[in-house]
Amino acid sequence: MKVLITNTVALNGGDAAILHALIDVLRMTFGADTQFVVYDNQPDVAHKFYPGLKFRKQIYQSIISSLPSIKCKKYLQWLKLSLFNFAVWCWCNHLHFITKIIATKQELYDIDLYDSSDLIVSTGGTYLVENYSLIPRIFDYWISLLMKKPLAFYTQSLGPFRNKGHRIALKMIFDKAIVIFLRDKSSFEHIKELNIDMTKVYIFPDAAFALGKKEIPKSLVLKKSQKLHIQNVAISVRDWPFFNRINYTDGMNIYKATIRHAIEYLIKKHNANITFISTCQGIPEYWAVDSNIALDICSDLPDNIRKRIVINHDFHTPSELIGILTLYDIVIATRMHMAILSLIAGTPVFPIAYEFKTLELFNSLGLNDWIQNIETLEPHIFLEKLDSFLSRLSEIDKIVFPKIANIRKQAFDAGKKLEEEYYCWLNYKKIVM
Repeated sequence: MKVLITNTVALNGGDAAILHALIDVLRMTFGADTQFVVYDNQPDVAHKFYPGLKFRKQIYQSIISSLPSIKCKKYLQWLKLSLFNFAVWCWCNHLHFITKIIATKQELYDIDLYDSSDLIVSTGGTYLVENYSLIPRIFDYWISLLMKKPLAFYTQSLGPFRNKGHRIALKMIFDKAIVIFLRDKSSFEHIKELNIDMTKVYIFPDAAFALGKKEIPKSLVLKKSQKLHIQNVAISVRDWPFFNRINYTDGMNIYKATIRHAIEYLIKKHNANITFISTCQGIPEYWAVDSNIALDICSDLPDNIRKRIVINHDFHTPSELIGILTLYDIVIATRMHMAILSLIAGTPVFPIAYEFKTLELFNSLGLNDWIQNIETLEPHIFLEKLDSFLSRLSEIDKIVFPKIANIRKQAFDAGKKLEEEYYCWLNYKKIVM
């Protein structure tokens, strides 16, 4: 069986965690000999860090990146994308000779890959939100459906969709998809607003929960929760350009000041050692380098505090991160997948939410009292909450960690549901033909 996984950003460690977990789940579901082709926006760099996977450049990006930088580039983009659509239509209608005339060698290779695939899975994550451009995604979906391939959406956080064009296009696409997996209730309500067939929509945990061991060792959790002193703290930070209530500069200044106050509190009160580490670091070709934000935060701390801080600049695979995170007593996590990988590692998480996906995740874990919203951070309130969190670690761990094994099982259940829907589609296709 050949599966195409599209819309990945493997240079983002959180997306890489989703990708590797998705492959594990699909191999368990469809067999160990299942073949994968991964469509990514930076395939050459991704292959360097994950050489075991076959990467291709996302079709939309591949088409427009070959065009010259001239004034009429937008018109040329439209023309080239339309020509590719026509090439695909010709291929699907057995006019291969026309496709071979108008498509480039690379485009022909991609058309053949799509045509020979058994299943196309749009990877999990948070990319169908209007903070980002949806046009490349929508274009990819149309190609999948034009070729009459089964299109599945893996565990997503998506919407809301306020743009009329997005609503019309996505409704048509979701109506034709074989199944749609969402990570949270908010996304369920957002997609419901599009008036699609909701019988194909299911809520499952983030795919990354399928990584790691079947069960977190109870001894590890007990050892951490019963510690009298918090010795080692990991902190994940990030740049956030999408503040709603305040402007970017003020929002980031408050965020950084809050982290600085937390560091001083942890070192002075708990004599803790601090390590900045994140899912987005160590890859200069990727736009987000979280260790740069860490450097900025540390630059305004006094020398006696800075000497207790380590900034980890290195790249780590998701499995490596899980191993590293077992060494810490708590993690203050802004990146959601740093939070997930920490929980998989058996390490308690004090979360900072920048999108609703984090709010939904920690609400489902019964940790809604501890979620800190990046939009409304106030250093003194943050410290009060953090102090209370640390004083109740043992109680919190008893609530959270028994749930993780069940969440992991549900993450694999998503694969079973996908298999069920895929074979329903296959049987229906045979009947129709």
